[in-house]
Amino acid sequence: MRHTLLLNADGAAQFGCGLIVIHPTDVVYFHQAGGTATVLKSQEGFFVPLGCVPVAAKLRRFFQSRFGGDSTSVRMKDADVDETQSLLSEVPVWSFGGETAEDRVTFLSVNELTRNSSVEGWVPVDSAYGPAIFIFDNSD
Repeated sequence: MRHTLLLNADGAAQFGCGLIVIHPTDVVYFHQAGGTATVLKSQEGFFVPLGCVPVAAKLRRFFQSRFGGDSTSVRMKDADVDETQSLLSEVPVWSFGGETAEDRVTFLSVNELTRNSSVEGWVPVDSAYGPAIFIFDNSD
């Protein structure tokens, strides 16, 4: 049975940011993205809350200033990817080692193959858990 969840459905609270790790789970997460274009993006996987409200605010400001509020109508240039990567490098992602391995902290990187599908609130990344979508508060 497939389940769907809308993250931060009413937008009333600061969501910060999180990670949807792409994995077959029968759970599909929806998230409003794209700035004022307000597109609804979705991905099946599992959700890892990251908090990181200050980084989410920086990313939102970057997308707003660079793309004028609607990031769905332009492709990211190399400089845009570099700036996004710089901001993502501030987000620690912990992976639990279990009983036999040590816990470790890693940082996200923009996924080069899918980078052009990045919009405000939705950035494909590579993570310690595998391919994922980095999500953060949309400005609209």
